[in-house]
Amino acid sequence: FLVLGRGIRNIGKWPSLQLKAASRTCPEECQVCTEQCVMSLDVKQMVTTGKLEHSECFLCGACVDTCPEKILALSVGKG
Repeated sequence: FLVLGRGIRNIGKWPSLQLKAASRTCPEECQVCTEQCVMSLDVKQMVTTGKLEHSECFLCGACVDTCPEKILALSVGKG
């Protein structure tokens, strides 16, 4: 249902909760966000590529809470 909901949201361009990165640059050796992801996603790679939407991410915020550089944030915006 989450994937279907995101698809509909993206088509309609409705505001929703999203993962945002303040910068695509994070320390090379830092992997804290990836290590803390409960879905075992490569969050660091998502930030580096700028592709922060992943079908398996349910926006729990674990990566946001543990990012030592405060690069990640949850925000409401249009898809």
